[in-house]
Amino acid sequence: MWRSQPYRTPLLLGLTALSLFLSACGGSSSTPSATASPAPQLTVPNLPAGQYRVSVGEDEQLQMGLYFSLSDGSRALLLQDAAANTTALYQQQAGQWQRIPAASGTAALQFSLEQGASLPASDLAAGRYIAQYKGQNLAWQLNAQGEISAASGSSCALSGKVAAPAANGLRALQLKLAQCAGLPAELTGWVVSDPEDQPAQQRWVLHDGRTLYEWLAISDDR
Repeated sequence: MWRSQPYRTPLLLGLTALSLFLSACGGSSSTPSATASPAPQLTVPNLPAGQYRVSVGEDEQLQMGLYFSLSDGSRALLLQDAAANTTALYQQQAGQWQRIPAASGTAALQFSLEQGASLPASDLAAGRYIAQYKGQNLAWQLNAQGEISAASGSSCALSGKVAAPAANGLRALQLKLAQCAGLPAELTGWVVSDPEDQPAQQRWVLHDGRTLYEWLAISDDR
């Protein structure tokens, strides 16, 4: 005789109760919620106010850099490779160091060498400037007040402002971009004037908080 039917209802009730219990408890196979990773701890030497050429690391790992310590307590360090391309920007504001691109884990820099550097004030002569970035031709007009506007012959339109010098060889920069392939709509950073960059008059070290961009700007008055 068929006897399984009378037991179906108690069995379903038991399974339903077990399902509700596991759901309320998160289930026996639930994965613990992820814990946010702590922010990287960066330690960079705090040099007195001035400009310095520094080196980090030793032998094959040696990197040169430009270090700016400003009178308001903020600082900026540009680390460069053997071809003088900026590979990392460290900047300190309100006592906190930030690295762009971001560092993973703890990073403690020590300088193998530091020496004073007397860089000229960034050349802000009004006129037309050009640069190249990954095959794109960039051109802009700069007036005597440090205002940037679009210029013909550019792959994209630039606008923004270069601030008054925070230190010889260093100025803050705010930039907006339109129709620029592979570039974000807004960038911030620094304009650096270094005689070693000739024939470029300015080195623009820019970022969007995550990615580092660098242009060498050359005067193109015609």
